[in-house]
Amino acid sequence: MKNFLTRLAEQLIDQLQQAGEKMLKENRIDFERVAAFTTPRRMTLYVEGIAAEQADLVEEVKGPPRKAAFDQSDQPTKAATGFARSQKVPVSSLVVRSTPAGEYVFAEKRIEGRPVAAVLSEQIPALIKGLSFSRPMRWGDLDFRFIRPIRWLLSLLGSEVVDFELGGLKPGRLTYGRCAISAVTR
Repeated sequence: MKNFLTRLAEQLIDQLQQAGEKMLKENRIDFERVAAFTTPRRMTLYVEGIAAEQADLVEEVKGPPRKAAFDQSDQPTKAATGFARSQKVPVSSLVVRSTPAGEYVFAEKRIEGRPVAAVLSEQIPALIKGLSFSRPMRWGDLDFRFIRPIRWLLSLLGSEVVDFELGGLKPGRLTYGRCAISAVTR
């Protein structure tokens, strides 16, 4: 008969893998494969083929109709200049596109990808906090709840530690077993 922690570990594998994949996709981080592993004492999310930087994002924002944005001589009106200013793009970069509702002005904004380590530093704590349990517990004076007290964190991108803070703990490059300390490197 399996004990409570073993059953919980088995239930967490899918949740952890799906949450990891979702986090990577939502943050435009390319990867080859995500695998989750759990034991009664550990949860591991292993990502193969992770990109070094986020993919760039090109965002299109719909503005005013073309007839309101440009006069008869194709000069920008106050509507076009105000829209460009609100989107923080030059008026010359505005483009006109046909839509089912007619021709509209669009601003194309390019958002450059950031280093993956910086994105993961922000997103890993949210991923961990987002895991759900039937009976989470709070320990110490922390507002953070989890199924068991977290004793240590290991977070590596290649051989570099991904830095963040969760429940007063910072990750390192070591994990601890019952009898041994093992270093994890790439």
